[in-house]
Amino acid sequence: MEIKFERYVYSEGQVYEGEWSADGKKHGLGYLLFPNGDSFSGRFNNGLFYGSGILTLEDGTTYEGEFYEGKFHGYGVYTRPDGMKYEGRFTDGTPNGAGKITFPDGTSGNPKQEGYFRGYRLIKQDHVSEDLLKAQMSAEKARGIASSIRKI
Repeated sequence: MEIKFERYVYSEGQVYEGEWSADGKKHGLGYLLFPNGDSFSGRFNNGLFYGSGILTLEDGTTYEGEFYEGKFHGYGVYTRPDGMKYEGRFTDGTPNGAGKITFPDGTSGNPKQEGYFRGYRLIKQDHVSEDLLKAQMSAEKARGIASSIRKI
């Protein structure tokens, strides 16, 4: 089934191509390009990032995973341009709960940065492989959804 997209260019320079709600808000699958080069590809709900998607910043930083009310929320993978990444749970836009930090050299530090986080701070070291798998699966789902959306 092909999804019909409509395109709109905002006066601030944002360009959105995707599905719309009856009251004119971004709603459903879509792609949003910001004037600075940042972009989002995924699901929208009442104008906000929602469900699965990929946020790519102009500097190369990416977040692939779950969103709620426009913020990282649920499981996902946050990757910096230098290759450092956090895989795990997010709440209200920040790491919160089970996760793991991997540094650009592929290590997780000493002591190992795996366990339970509050913000970017490890509060309890633990083996959280089930949560890491959920984060990786969430990122894979986001990539699948994003790949089905035509980019501007």
